[in-house]
Amino acid sequence: MHKISIPHEQFLQHFEVLANKEASKIFLEYVRPLKAFLLEESKGRSIIIEFERYVLLAWYLWNKVIAETTPVSDEYKVVLQALNDYYNDNKPPEAEALMQLMEERKKTEFKLYKYYLGRFKVYKNRKGELDIHIEESILVQ
Repeated sequence: MHKISIPHEQFLQHFEVLANKEASKIFLEYVRPLKAFLLEESKGRSIIIEFERYVLLAWYLWNKVIAETTPVSDEYKVVLQALNDYYNDNKPPEAEALMQLMEERKKTEFKLYKYYLGRFKVYKNRKGELDIHIEESILVQ
């Protein structure tokens, strides 16, 4: 589980926390192409670690797109820069086109969902399928 938390205490009053079940469902649909790509490449082996890595990159892209259209505090700009550095250092070269697709997907198919995503965890559900639980989500007003 990634414990990357958005430092939202100072501007929390401007946001509404969403039902995290809804955020989880929406984000899982958003990362569906990543999941399909990894399942195709896996040839039957477990992909939970790779899926978690790719989900973290998609999580960054989601929040980056939100930040591009939302005024953010100077403190949050520092966090976004750190995440941008992490993204650039960890982006798999073989998935460059897929990551571009994910950014475009957020801007078009998921543009109505204007909330930051906070902590999340990747796990296998009761059916043995990869799933995501968003622990924090903050709606931009």
